[in-house]
Amino acid sequence: MKNYIILIVFSLTFSNNFAQMSTDRPDQTEGTHVLKKGNAQIESGWTFGSEGGSLNTLLRIGTFKGIELRFSTNLISDHEDMTGLFPSLDNLEFGAKFKILDKKETLTKISFLSHLSVSTEYSDNSGGLLNRILVSHELSESFELAYNLGYSKYFEQDNGLLVYSLVVAKSFGNLGAFVEIFGDSYSNWDLGITYLIKDNLQADISYGQGINNELSYLSIGAAWNFSLKSNK
Repeated sequence: MKNYIILIVFSLTFSNNFAQMSTDRPDQTEGTHVLKKGNAQIESGWTFGSEGGSLNTLLRIGTFKGIELRFSTNLISDHEDMTGLFPSLDNLEFGAKFKILDKKETLTKISFLSHLSVSTEYSDNSGGLLNRILVSHELSESFELAYNLGYSKYFEQDNGLLVYSLVVAKSFGNLGAFVEIFGDSYSNWDLGITYLIKDNLQADISYGQGINNELSYLSIGAAWNFSLKSNK
């Protein structure tokens, strides 16, 4: 599977047409794009890996010009009691993304993302604040470089964590591909492809591994964009 995805990723780098939804999955780099007022987007996917399985769902809502609200849940399947394994809800995240720089005449876009993480009964860590600066550079009509730099501080920990990610993405037609490095105290890499089924519906698959740790996962998901405005 890994070699197959790598072959697809690098074969796509020779194409030069663009037609993709702007999503915050399946890579770990949060995009600079902010949803327009009245639009909403659901991004959800299953992750299977060395740390168990999970279903992550992100709801994004465009509220005001340059601002979107966000709500994220993570349903995990590796908790166990006397009856065996059962699904449980990990930390809930509430947040917002703010557009800082996004002008047609510039090829660089900048946004700021902030999340409040709220722990549940089955969370592995306490709640905390997660903040990131998001930057993207349009290198060509179909080639983009993006990166995040942030700081995560959980309430029960004395020190926070610097988080980073760097992704190179290429698109052509209805297909897209990316290669990425990301991490905090541990470093990882991943790659994946997306397929635009309709203008507002996109499927994705990605694979990732740890560089200095045992992380390994496969993720499959989709994103759906829709309007909250009435057609009347």
